[in-house]
Amino acid sequence: MYTVWVDDLCIYSPVITDDDWKITDSVLTEELNKCGSFEFMLPPTNRGYNHINKMTSLVTVKEDNKDIWWGRITDDERDFFKRKNVYCEGILAYLLDSNVRPYNYSGDLSPLFSQYITEHNSRVESAKQFTIGSCTVTDSNNYVAYSSKQYPKTLDEINEKLVKTHGGYLFAKRMNGSNIISYQADSGGISDQIIEFGKNLLDFSEHVDATGVITVLIPLGKKTNEEFLTIKSVNNGKDYLENQTGINLFGRIEATHEWKDVTVPSILKSKGSAFLSQNIEQSVSLSIKAVDFHLLNVDTERIELGSYVRVISIPHGLDRYFQCSKIVRHLQDPSKNEYTFGVSYSSLTSLLTEAIKGKG
Repeated sequence: MYTVWVDDLCIYSPVITDDDWKITDSVLTEELNKCGSFEFMLPPTNRGYNHINKMTSLVTVKEDNKDIWWGRITDDERDFFKRKNVYCEGILAYLLDSNVRPYNYSGDLSPLFSQYITEHNSRVESAKQFTIGSCTVTDSNNYVAYSSKQYPKTLDEINEKLVKTHGGYLFAKRMNGSNIISYQADSGGISDQIIEFGKNLLDFSEHVDATGVITVLIPLGKKTNEEFLTIKSVNNGKDYLENQTGINLFGRIEATHEWKDVTVPSILKSKGSAFLSQNIEQSVSLSIKAVDFHLLNVDTERIELGSYVRVISIPHGLDRYFQCSKIVRHLQDPSKNEYTFGVSYSSLTSLLTEAIKGKG
């Protein structure tokens, strides 16, 4: 059972049928490394109609009295019947309210992440400040060198310098009245729930997006005297990296990517390898409509964003674990819930191996 709260006021509960506790068309969207969103229609009879404040009210979605999402209201458009179409974004968006000042940094990743968050906290009010929960992402050399002469948004800089380069996942939540942010190497555990054809699998589609896919990458580092740092010295004289799985799937598609602050060839190579693998993984996904058995039995573990879930569909030749990368929940009609599962690199390799065997 879902309930919705604005600050300390409950504005939706399905067990109360009075109009002043009713909202409609509510859709909660959660996605890895994204702020997420929550949209709903608020009728003028609702008890919270005059108590929602843009950018300052805290919206909380609860499932079985457990907080599962937190955000702020960014828009509330009113229609002819005075109903408000309310749009909210997740609390990770607080990091868009501050700008990183020009800096030079060298050292490990964890202190850099702390530096970004500490600077953000110094520039926003207490309600938007974060406490760091954990930082488990590491660099293979335990050393990075980054700098900037620009004034990017804090979230954009974290994504550009950390997430896109070193991988990992950003998670923001509230606990005991405080905002907690973590930068984790792992997205979550393995769910004990199984999505299975004929039981709770309602629909299935596979999406392969070759737009922007890269299978051969030329990593470029800092530019000195009109020449870029390359990986030739640490890559047998070659200035490029190949992803054989990607080449077998999509062919040779070459591109460059620049890391302006990298001055060490070995570091440049490791960043290029991670970037290339991530690019391939993001090109394939499964979109699945399924019934979350947790909604029918609270003793069943709910499907969590980032967790690995076993998907079994004999007609589609599927029986493996996939990472849940996106969840769209319809609070009034859970049968419309949709789960998107990203295909891991190991799964891509397995799929390719099976395809080659099938041709043999």
